Amino acid sequence: MRCLIQNAGTDAEGSVRFPNVSFGISLSNGDEDHSTVLKDFETMRDDLKPVVLGASVGVIAFMLSVFGDRRFHFSDGCFPKRGLVNGELRDVLDEFSRGIDQIVFVVPPHLRGIELSVSDAPHTHLYISGSQVHETWPPSLYSTAGPILQRLAEGQRVLVLTQSAVFSALLGLLLAEMKHAMASPGQLLFLDLGQVLDIAVPSAGGPWAARLAGGDFGLFNLVE
Repeated sequence: MRCLIQNAGTDAEGSVRFPNVSFGISLSNGDEDHSTVLKDFETMRDDLKPVVLGASVGVIAFMLSVFGDRRFHFSDGCFPKRGLVNGELRDVLDEFSRGIDQIVFVVPPHLRGIELSVSDAPHTHLYISGSQVHETWPPSLYSTAGPILQRLAEGQRVLVLTQSAVFSALLGLLLAEMKHAMASPGQLLFLDLGQVLDIAVPSAGGPWAARLAGGDFGLFNLVE
């Protein structure tokens, strides 16, 4: 993971950017953007403050251990949930899925059979552990990266959608690096949508889904 992130980053004038990938870092489980979280920190519920501080310290400590004392430029990780409410996520996925040869879902077993409703492209499902994906990185990478790279080697245009926690960073960065090394004629689009995919399973949506007044709950569904 450390080597993949180092290869993805560009250090220019003491500031690290990621020109070819977007790391969506969230301090609040994807519910709010960074500026809102930091602005409201003083008035935040006491039980939420340790969560925000833990997320902040964790990501900064990891990046400092990889790159040293630098400034870091991240994307905001609240887009999937926010886009589910304002319609932007549907628009993005509709655009991304045009001309796609294959949509590949890399998801835990409770999302078996999930499909993207805005696309008629063929769907493939690759399953990972819902509780031990981090402890099983080598076999999980073998069972997910291999089939995707094979499609890219065949020249297919592939959209990968995943809910796989931190494993998604490892998978996405590895796919990008391997595709470049292979000089693959295929095209790869990779999005980690996290909990948003749980709208396909109402029982798994959690408290955040209940708060999504007007959420686009038809964007994903389960097919038997």
